[in-house]
Amino acid sequence: MQTHTSFSWETWRTFKAENRPGPVHLLDLIRLSKQGEVEEISIEPDISINDYAAIRAAVLASHGIGELPEPLCIQALQAGHLIEVLPEWSFPEI
Repeated sequence: MQTHTSFSWETWRTFKAENRPGPVHLLDLIRLSKQGEVEEISIEPDISINDYAAIRAAVLASHGIGELPEPLCIQALQAGHLIEVLPEWSFPEI
């Protein structure tokens, strides 16, 4: 299994292009920001979960990516069970 310490923006775009054949239907839109720059990513999720414990279980089982609060993922990150995707980008403040 190949592991990465993090994914860059270009790596993510390449991964999406190579692993998601066909058109992406606008089912969900993610807005990310970095130093005043804002990008919107349209995604077509295979699953949608609104519970942090379930999200953690799903990403640990390799079912995709998810946003987790640091206290729920720091040990898995340090152990190499999870990797941070797009570490230089963040969700906008609410």
